[in-house]
This record gives sequence, structure tokens and C-alpha cells, in this order.
Amino acid sequence: YQPEEPLRERFLKGYFGAAAEHARAYYAEMAALQKDERKTPQMMWGVLDSPALTDGFFERAAARWREAMRAVKGDSTREDNVRWAMNATDYTRLMRLKGEQDFASPRFRELVEAAKRIQRDIEGERWPEKRIFSESGEIDRRSRDRIASIAALEPKASGKVNVDAVKIPKG
Repeated sequence: YQPEEPLRERFLKGYFGAAAEHARAYYAEMAALQKDERKTPQMMWGVLDSPALTDGFFERAAARWREAMRAVKGDSTREDNVRWAMNATDYTRLMRLKGEQDFASPRFRELVEAAKRIQRDIEGERWPEKRIFSESGEIDRRSRDRIASIAALEPKASGKVNVDAVKIPKG
């Protein structure tokens, strides 16, 4: 038996390098928000509709991962590791995005850029295997279609778009 904390620290420093402090803060907040394992179990999947992991949590997480990316700039391995964590956070933010959005909003512009980054990973076959969320692949297909539709948006100086009605690009 080994104490948990030194193992966690070794992992965070090894996997995230200079971004370990940002990852540590992310995981600590996630654990603090999911205190009651019976009501909100900590799990890899199911965060899209978790009442404990609020939109505010994911907005703070996105800011942490952006800082983490700056911390590892130039370290390609750690950049990849941080990007995967960033993609998971941004994927959740994109899946939760609903209704009318304002193109002038810095948050919406940042989410469109996040969708483009994730779309590049999907097209570059850097995204995990094709069926990661459902046996049939249907949820995966719809998720990828939503990412593609948001990534295809061309930002305007102003105006609104209903992200629930955005058409999926063909081809």
C-alpha cells in the first residue's frame, strides 16, 4: 500500500508537467462539488447532465485549461495531454450550449474556436475510436455532428444564432 496523495502528485507532475497546478485545481474542485457519492457519483461519463458539475464549474475549468496550455507551451507531449483535458471540458460546454447565442459574446466566439479545435482533432483522427459513448455509435455521431455544425459557424461582428437550429454541414 502507498499513500494516495504522493501517487496523485507524481501523476499530475508527470502527465501535466508545468500545468500540474491547474490540473490539481480542476480535479480538487470537481471532487469538492461531488461530495455526496450517492447523489452525484464521480464518474468519467454522465457529466453532461450532472447537477453537481454546473456550467460555472465548466467555465472555470475552461479558463484553467487555457492557463495550463500557456504553462506547457513548447512541450509538445504536455500540450497534447492538456489539450485532451481541455477538449473534454469544451466538449461538455458545447453539448450543453442551447438556444440563441450572440456572435458578439467573447464566450460564444471562444466556444466556436473550441469546436474548430475539436473538429480538427476528429478529422485528424486524433479523437478516440468512433464509438466511445454508445454501443451503436448513434450518440457519438450526433455529438460529432453538433461539434461540426458549431465549428462551421462563421463569426459575425454581431447578430444571434440559435445553436439548436444550426444545420449540419454536408460533405
